[in-house]
Amino acid sequence: MQILQRFYEQPQLAVSAHSLTNQIFSDVWSVDAALCELAADGVLAVSCDTGEPCFRYAPQPQHAQPIQRLFVTYDDPLLREILHGYLREMSGYAAYRRAAHHSRVETRRHRSAGATARSPWYERV
Repeated sequence: MQILQRFYEQPQLAVSAHSLTNQIFSDVWSVDAALCELAADGVLAVSCDTGEPCFRYAPQPQHAQPIQRLFVTYDDPLLREILHGYLREMSGYAAYRRAAHHSRVETRRHRSAGATARSPWYERV
């Protein structure tokens, strides 16, 4: 959340995992993993001009409005508490998500075939 917020509030930011680690005081492995996941999910773009991957905010069109709603929600103290509950719930699924990456590809194929799925958490807030 903190990493996404940093990019959302500073859309011109282009940063490597190592330099972002120094800004948010976290370990480089966690920051690198989060940045790679955000890039894989279509929220960040990656370039390697300096030899080290550099990330910048470039959400795919379908992500722009939900991200904006996320931070509008985050500004409201009562809704922020609900959001934190969702984030705590989702953090329990992080290990499963990484282990089952291939199932996400299957889910996308299934959805594109016309199936419906439960709405994402950001549509339930």
